[in-house]
Amino acid sequence: MESDRVRRLIWGVGAVCQIFAFLIFVFYPLEGSQGFNIVASIANIILFGIGAAIAGEPHYKVWSQEVFPTMLRTTAQGITFAVARFCLGIWSFFVPIIAATGFANVALILVIFLSISGVVGFVFMPNTAGRSLEELETENYGEPRATTA
Repeated sequence: MESDRVRRLIWGVGAVCQIFAFLIFVFYPLEGSQGFNIVASIANIILFGIGAAIAGEPHYKVWSQEVFPTMLRTTAQGITFAVARFCLGIWSFFVPIIAATGFANVALILVIFLSISGVVGFVFMPNTAGRSLEELETENYGEPRATTA
């Protein structure tokens, strides 16, 4: 459907903005003649802010509603948030070590992970336009079982 193509385009634009936000630091690192590249920093903030606003949390919120069955949705969202926070915690231990070799190295690793995330989101984005959550749940998981009171 048309809205799925638009959603995929928006995701792609947002992912590219996020990738370029950190690619700037690979080519224009913070360690300049004055120790700080203000133009690169401002560009990073603007590009990453735009990218995250249109290809980050909003898509996650919509996709998690569309992909997980109602009975498991909050548990699945909690697990995905917990895994993301855990991975971020592990990554945070390594940032100072990597940054000691130059911030461009940290930026390059972020570019790689943002690129992977962008491609995965673009390729595996669910095509759900025009269908209700009930229809999606039936399509993905079969007819819901009757509950007994």
